[in-house]
Amino acid sequence: MLTAREESVLRQMAQDHGPREVLNPNHGYEKITTGQYLNWLMSRDVPGPARVTAGPTDGGNQVLNTTDHVNNDSVVISRVRHVLRWKKERKDGRVIERQEFLTEFFSRTGLGKSQILEMSKTEISKFVAQAEQNNAEAGV
Repeated sequence: MLTAREESVLRQMAQDHGPREVLNPNHGYEKITTGQYLNWLMSRDVPGPARVTAGPTDGGNQVLNTTDHVNNDSVVISRVRHVLRWKKERKDGRVIERQEFLTEFFSRTGLGKSQILEMSKTEISKFVAQAEQNNAEAGV
């Protein structure tokens, strides 16, 4: 939300600028003033910050789990299985052990899918060892 002062500054700025061409999805390009555009933006009933999601959206209010297709990539898993870490987690009062997800591996090492597909297993091992050394030196 804008404060009253911020809104008045925006309105003053809008008056100082002349008409400009904008794209209206329904009618093509049309000339409107910056003030008209800002008025339209400020008059919209926006319930809150927009959600940021990756991947396709269903257009509804469902939060999509967009990491499943990444974490289940069998080709990539087969190439990095030897360097994936095992993690212990608590679930329903039990301690279970599982391999880290690919998204966790990508984050920990900085290695991406396209790099993994181009590298040999030896090169992957060397890269991961260097990344772990760098993380240890940085205190991560």
